[in-house]
Amino acid sequence: MRSLKTKLLGLCTLGLLLGNMAMAQQTSQQSKNNRQAERMTQDLTKQLNLNEQQQNQVAVINRRTVQEMQQVRENRSLSRQERHAETERIQERRRAEIKALLTEQQRSRFEEHQRVQQTQKKNVRQNQVNQKQTRQPQQRQKSGGRKNR
Repeated sequence: MRSLKTKLLGLCTLGLLLGNMAMAQQTSQQSKNNRQAERMTQDLTKQLNLNEQQQNQVAVINRRTVQEMQQVRENRSLSRQERHAETERIQERRRAEIKALLTEQQRSRFEEHQRVQQTQKKNVRQNQVNQKQTRQPQQRQKSGGRKNR
């Protein structure tokens, strides 16, 4: 009887510990998401000289976007292609909502800012591909022409 109580107490303690750890991890992720949304808002405020009302509206859009993107990344029921398509849809909606808040001059600068970011992303991806291609022949040489798997 005593060992059953001890086991139950141990299981309850373990359950509470795991629950607290999950909550802490969730809170940490929320905090990280909030910081990311804040950085995005600050970046646009600086680039576009947003007024206070625009800043508040953009902040709401950015927080929602970051949260939705996190949900998509965590959704393992979607294929990689589906996750990519969904994140593109979320980003496109964000861009459209932000554009609707801007003056004509700000909209022009926003579009240029987006083009620059896209170019930077393409360059980063191309560098990653180039690095992979450079490493693969080196790995084959080390393994005597066989692929390492």
